[in-house]
Amino acid sequence: MAGNLFDKTVCLSVMFRIPSNMRRGDLSRINTDSQRSELVLRKRIFHSPIMAKMNLLATRTRKWLRTLALPCPLSRGTYLIPRSMLNDVEKRLDEVTDEFNELADQFVNEYPALIEQWREKLGSQFNPSDYLSVEEVRQCFSVNRFFVDFRLPSEIDQNNEIESAINEIKLALREGLLELVQKLADMLGDDKKCRVNSRTIERFQQWLELLPKRNVLDDTELRELAEQAKSLMAGKSAEDLRDYEAVRNQVREGMRRIANKLQESIEQLPVRRFVLED
Repeated sequence: MAGNLFDKTVCLSVMFRIPSNMRRGDLSRINTDSQRSELVLRKRIFHSPIMAKMNLLATRTRKWLRTLALPCPLSRGTYLIPRSMLNDVEKRLDEVTDEFNELADQFVNEYPALIEQWREKLGSQFNPSDYLSVEEVRQCFSVNRFFVDFRLPSEIDQNNEIESAINEIKLALREGLLELVQKLADMLGDDKKCRVNSRTIERFQQWLELLPKRNVLDDTELRELAEQAKSLMAGKSAEDLRDYEAVRNQVREGMRRIANKLQESIEQLPVRRFVLED
């Protein structure tokens, strides 16, 4: 099983480097009756909508990677990616890097003007040494990625750790499906005037489409329950679920049965939870 896991996955690390716009201020210029030794003054040395776009791009990219990745017991910014998805991931990261670099160049162009704006805004708290040169600040922006092969030398024995990782991956995928079928069942509750959320249905369908590539451990029980859920929703639109009580009841009860089976399968897994940074 361990060989199956590591033959079919690769560890990807992605780090977005964006310089901070916060610096320590000068408390001696602030009037206060508090003990200064207990205070720290922080100041913003500029604000840039372009940099805000870069942070948003980084956040969205991390979120997208998490939808593809399997649980990885390593540091923040590290993702366990099925090898079958590598081409798609590489293409997306190439596009993200190009967009990120374009924004970084735009920021550098506005950077001198930002310094002058904040010279006026900060007044006595303005400190020229807080600001890098244009050349230096551009070097602070980058998107770094590298792949790590998890396959271990034969003389290293990590069977217990590997088994724990395998069970954690199974748990995460089963819980992911459980969350979706429960949401569908709740959405189609006993109220005849229930509100059918198209976004919930779309998310359910997208998750199932990705599952064959993410199910690198060939979790048969998960695959069978996912196929049942997919079959239950086949050919049914949001309008069908909203307008036809018989269809709504059939899907709701079917999802509840699948949820119960998933819950039982989850309880049978011997899992030691990873504590992960997000």
